[in-house]
Amino acid sequence: MIVEYQWSKDRFLEACKANYDLKMKSLKLKLLGYFGIIFIFVGAYFSYTKGVYTTLVVSSLLVIYWYILRWPLYRLQLSFNFKKHVSKDKTVSWLINRETFSIASENGGGSYKWSAITDISESKAGFLVRQYPVFYWLPKDSFESESDIDWFRNEVMGKITINKQTT
Repeated sequence: MIVEYQWSKDRFLEACKANYDLKMKSLKLKLLGYFGIIFIFVGAYFSYTKGVYTTLVVSSLLVIYWYILRWPLYRLQLSFNFKKHVSKDKTVSWLINRETFSIASENGGGSYKWSAITDISESKAGFLVRQYPVFYWLPKDSFESESDIDWFRNEVMGKITINKQTT
C-alpha cells in the first residue's frame, strides 16, 4: 500500500498536536496539572486567612498557562520553526506492508521494521507512529480508501500491540 501527502504547515501542526495530546495523557503531566489546581486552593486559603495574595496570583497564572495557553504558545513556536523545516512543502511517500514501512521524500528516506516502533496511536485525523524520540504522521485522508485505513488499523496496529505485549 502507498500513502502520499504534502508535508504542509497544517499537516505538521496536525501531527504535532496528535503527539502533544498523546504526551499529555501521561500520568506525570496529569499530576502536574492537578497539583496546580491544589496550589490555587492553598493560595485562596492564604489570601483569606493571612491576606497574602502572592500564592493565589502565582498559582492562578500557572494554571491559566497550563490549561489555556500552553498549546497555543507551543503552536506558535512550531509554526515559526516550520518555516525552516527541511521537508517543508515536499511530498512524503510511505510504502507500507505487514512487516516494514519505507518513507521517501525529496530529502531522502529510509526503511524500517514495525518491530522498531515504540508506540502507535490513532486520532481523528490520522495515525501517530512513534519510534522514540521521533514520530511519524500518517493522515487518514491520504489513504486511498476506508478499507486501506481498516487494513492498517487491523494488521499493523494489531501487530505492534502484540509485539509490545510479548516484550
